[in-house]
Amino acid sequence: MRTKRYAYIAAAVLFFANLGLAHAETPVKASIPFDFVAGGKAMPAGTYTFHDALPNSDTQLALSDGRGHGALAAATMMDTHEPGSKLVFRKHGDSYFLSDVFSPTGHLHFNADRSESKLAKSASIETVSIPAGD
Repeated sequence: MRTKRYAYIAAAVLFFANLGLAHAETPVKASIPFDFVAGGKAMPAGTYTFHDALPNSDTQLALSDGRGHGALAAATMMDTHEPGSKLVFRKHGDSYFLSDVFSPTGHLHFNADRSESKLAKSASIETVSIPAGD
């Protein structure tokens, strides 16, 4: 029952996050050529739009590909003095995890979740950057 309630809440947040796309100051769009994990959720390769998930939250990020794939990710750090236009992923073996999003309004950093931390113990780590643009 709890799982169902969380699923409904997540669906509602994604719905309202997509409505808020028009209000997002600087959405970032990028083509990601590999499957990856963002916000603890596995995402397929594709072109994604990254934008503020909630109007009053600078650290909650929503991403979607317009084909039914989406996730919410909570940044652990925001730096408005470090603008840019790229995505950075941590790579462990064949697995990619969203690490940083640089947009014209600043830099968001996402810490490793439990599944990535476990994987990091057994695989080497690399960083991979993807340019972002409209």
